[in-house]
Amino acid sequence: MLKKRDAELVRKGILAGIGLGALTAEKAQKVINELIRKGEVNKEEGKKIARQMINESKQYKKILTEDIAKEVKASLTTIFATSKKEMDRLANKVKELEKKKRKK
Repeated sequence: MLKKRDAELVRKGILAGIGLGALTAEKAQKVINELIRKGEVNKEEGKKIARQMINESKQYKKILTEDIAKEVKASLTTIFATSKKEMDRLANKVKELEKKKRKK
């Protein structure tokens, strides 16, 4: 069967081939079943690799979701800060115009 280093290479190759972000348990199992069928890994190795791949996929999804949330929050903060500045500027302009109108 595969040596530990070779199993790691297979796992990384599968992750790259499938795409870590799109990995589902079903896809991982299909790939692992094919490796078992070809005799490249035994059932135990296959189960271990599948669990690792799914766990890594979940971790990647969590990190990606957190990163997206941070970016959205930062963007909204910038948008609302800009809008508030613009509203304050317009409010001051209205006050100035009201003062000018009263003086006439």
